Amino acid sequence: MSKELFLDFIKVVGNKYKSKGNLKKVKLISHLDADGISSAALLTKIFKPRSSIFSTSILNQLRTEDIESMKDGFFDLYVFSDLGSGQIDRIRKFLPDKNILILDHHECVELTKEEEELKDGKFDNYLKENIIQVNPHMFGIDGGREISGAGVCFLFSLVIDKKMSKLSYIPLIGAVGDVQDSDGGFVSINKDILEMSIKEGLVEVKKDLRLFGIYSKPLIMLLQNVQDPLIPYSSEKFQKTMNFLEGMGIKMKEGNRFRYYYELSDEEKKKLEMGILMTRKDCKNPSDIYSTHYIIKSEKEESAFKSIKEFATLLNGCGRLGKPEYGLYACLNDKKMKVEASKLIKTYKTDLVHYLNWVKKVRSENNKEFVYDSDKYLIINGKEEILHTMVGTLASILSKSKDFPKGKVLMTMARTPKKYLKISLRTTGNHNLREIFNEIFKNFDYGEYGGHVSASGAIVPLDKEEEFLNRSIEVLSKI
Repeated sequence: MSKELFLDFIKVVGNKYKSKGNLKKVKLISHLDADGISSAALLTKIFKPRSSIFSTSILNQLRTEDIESMKDGFFDLYVFSDLGSGQIDRIRKFLPDKNILILDHHECVELTKEEEELKDGKFDNYLKENIIQVNPHMFGIDGGREISGAGVCFLFSLVIDKKMSKLSYIPLIGAVGDVQDSDGGFVSINKDILEMSIKEGLVEVKKDLRLFGIYSKPLIMLLQNVQDPLIPYSSEKFQKTMNFLEGMGIKMKEGNRFRYYYELSDEEKKKLEMGILMTRKDCKNPSDIYSTHYIIKSEKEESAFKSIKEFATLLNGCGRLGKPEYGLYACLNDKKMKVEASKLIKTYKTDLVHYLNWVKKVRSENNKEFVYDSDKYLIINGKEEILHTMVGTLASILSKSKDFPKGKVLMTMARTPKKYLKISLRTTGNHNLREIFNEIFKNFDYGEYGGHVSASGAIVPLDKEEEFLNRSIEVLSKI
C-alpha cells in the first residue's frame, strides 16, 4: 500500500465524475468544523457550476436520522465530505440505490471485498458501484496526520479542474484546523500540498513567536491576554503590558495608531523575544516560544485571514455559531461573507472565554453536578451551560492547557436542542480514543460515534445520559 496508489485511485475516481459532464442535481453534506467547511468550499467550487441544482448541508454530526431523511431525495448525486466513512454502513442500508460519493479521512468501518481489492490496485469493479468511498485509510495512510478531509477533496477537485491548484491553501486551512501541523509540521500528502501552495506563490512559511493573532491584533492586544507561550507580565491588564513593552524600549503606538507585531524592526523583535524569554526563565522549557506560521500572501496585513491558523479558527467559529456559510464563502474570497465572518469571530471568542471560565469555576469547586474527576479521566458535563457545538473546541483547548495533567482522557459533553447529548473525547496520553468508544458502546446500544485515534466524538439520546455517563466512567476507570 502506498501514497502513489491512493493518488492513482483519486485520479480514477475524479475522472469518473469529470467525464459525466454537467450533473443536474447535486447534494453536498459536510462537517461544520474548519476541515469540513474547507472541504465544502472546494467541492462547491467544483460542483456548483456543473449542476443545475446544488444544495449544501453543514452538519455537526451525521446521524442515522439525517441519512434516513435522504431516502426520498431527488438529487442525482449525494457527496459527503469530511464525514461519511464512519457511517457508511448506514448509508448503504438506507440509501442503497442512491449515487453516493464519500470524500473523507476519518477511520473506516469494515471494508467490502471490492474496497479491500483497491489495495491491490483493482479499481475497475469498485468504480461500477453506486456508492464510492475515497479515504486514505483504505490505502494504509493515516488520515489523522497525513491528510485532512479538505486535502482529500482538494486532490479530487484538482483532477476535475487543474486550476484548483490556485486554491491549494484551502486544504492547509482544513489540516491546521485538525491540528495536523503539530509535532514538527506537515508530513506526507499535507507536505506535498504545502509545497504546491508555496510553488504557486500562495503561501509563505515563517518561523516566529508562537502568538495567536500575530497579524490581526495590535501588539498591545496580542500580548495582553496571551497564554501560549505564557508571558506572566502580559497575563493581566493593559497597564502591565504597556510597562512590559516600554521597559524594552518598544513603542506601543505610532502617532495615535496602535502598532502591530509585523511592523516592528528586527531589533525590536529581538528585544521582545529576549523580554519574553526573561519572563519565562522559571518555566520548564523557557525557550519554547517559537512556531511555524503559514501566511496567505494575497491577504492584507491586519486581516484575520492572513494567518492560516487564524483562518481555521474563524471557520470553526462560523460553524460552531451556526453560520457555516460565512466561512464557506470566505474561503472562496466572497468579500461580503469575509466581513460577516470577521464580525462573528468576536462573538465566538467571547463565548469561548465564557465557557472556559465556567469550566475553570466548576472544576475548582469540584462541582459534582458537572465534574467527574479521577487520576485517569476528567469528564465535564456542560448540560445546558455549554453550547453543544462547542464541546469539541473546548475539549481540544482544555487538553492542551498547562493545567491539564498528562496521560489523562478528557470527555466533554453538552445537550442539544433536539434531545441528544453531544460528546467529545481527547487525550494527553497515548490512548486510542476510537478503541475507548468501541468499548463504551460495546454494551451501550444507543447512539453513534466516530472520529480519529486522538480526537473522537459521539452523540446519544438525552434520556440515556445517566446510563452513558455510568458506562463511560466504568470504561475510563480501567484504561
